[in-house]
Amino acid sequence: DSTVSVYRAFFQGINNVKPDAINSSWGGMDLQAPEMVAIEGLARQNPTVAFVAAAGNGDEPGVAAPVSAPGANFNGITVGSLGGASFLTPSGFSSSGAVDFYNPVSGQTLTGVRAAVDIAAPGENLALAAYLGPTGSVGASTDPGIIQIVEDPSPTDLNFVNQSGTSFAAPIVAGGITLLKDAAENDIFYNLNGVASANDTRVIKSVMMAGATETEGWDNGQTVNLDGAILTTQALDYATGAGALDLDRAVGIYLLSDTRDVAGAGGGAISATGWDYGNVGRGQSTDYLFSNPFEIPIELTVSLNWFSGTSFNNGTGLGENLSFTDLNLQVWTVVDGDLTALVAASSSVYNNAEFLRIDLPAGSYALRITFNGLVYETDPGSVTGEEYGLAWHAIPEPGTVLLLLFAGLVVVLKLSKNRRTNL
Repeated sequence: DSTVSVYRAFFQGINNVKPDAINSSWGGMDLQAPEMVAIEGLARQNPTVAFVAAAGNGDEPGVAAPVSAPGANFNGITVGSLGGASFLTPSGFSSSGAVDFYNPVSGQTLTGVRAAVDIAAPGENLALAAYLGPTGSVGASTDPGIIQIVEDPSPTDLNFVNQSGTSFAAPIVAGGITLLKDAAENDIFYNLNGVASANDTRVIKSVMMAGATETEGWDNGQTVNLDGAILTTQALDYATGAGALDLDRAVGIYLLSDTRDVAGAGGGAISATGWDYGNVGRGQSTDYLFSNPFEIPIELTVSLNWFSGTSFNNGTGLGENLSFTDLNLQVWTVVDGDLTALVAASSSVYNNAEFLRIDLPAGSYALRITFNGLVYETDPGSVTGEEYGLAWHAIPEPGTVLLLLFAGLVVVLKLSKNRRTNL
């Protein structure tokens, strides 16, 4: 009761005023604990409140410790830690590895079948604001453990130093979410004020993941089949999810792109970068065709997110798992407006997130979302469709950028030479 009552208060807000994000830097619980199922239901019923959770600090050298709840929850955003000179190196302590999936209809638990971490952020060697003056119990402490983390030399009343943990990475992501939402809600330029879908957790999560930077050793299990298509049944890297948080890219996708929520329930023509809040019917697919062909090779990142079907009973304070939908994310080539050949697919069964990071040659392409079926459904036939957040980001491949810069330099030099000749 003490846990659920607090989360219910924050998710539901006061007089319809709700927070943009809730940060939770704790863990160690089972995903099926009543508190966790209740939080899942509250997150689904209040989609404008983003639930952010730390992945945990359980990894040891050579031993991966899978993420525990609430980081293992489906309807939030789970954050791993990064270190290194550029904060692109997965932290050795950040919990990682495949986590379990529980099917309430069959009563079975499938071990190690899904990726829980969605994104990663700086979480090592941080200086944190603190009051450490002599009038406070911390500043006056003689505990060696406390003294070790106090700033030295003086002043000693400003910072804790060399702090590390996923508990510091998670609030960085939560803060980024609030900045994005604040810009959307108070803008006079972006035309997103009053667009409810812009504040939806599924959209925000997809935007941040699509804009993420590839981390060192990033691997989401992509393979190439006999037809040359790129496939993954893992979707995300076990330690860093989609990669490192990059708010510059997220802003470009969320606020500055030409496609910001496609008109209608989903599908249609899209720009090279953008996002959508859409719907796909049961057993059907929804297509997004890039309006213009890519003239040069690109790197394309695409993120798809939806909620697990969990409810929350306000009277009892309990949650209930009702359904889990299996959606797939695909990239196709396009000829004369028709989708002709599968290029890539993220088709994990037990995740409610799909993700692709692929290199594409110049050409015409489309994105396809498919409703592949249901992993479980407590009331058969009750799920007729699934709402989702989708975001994508296309940039020139690094090698292409260098070639373009070189070509530009040659043109500039040639023009400069011609100008001197004419003079």
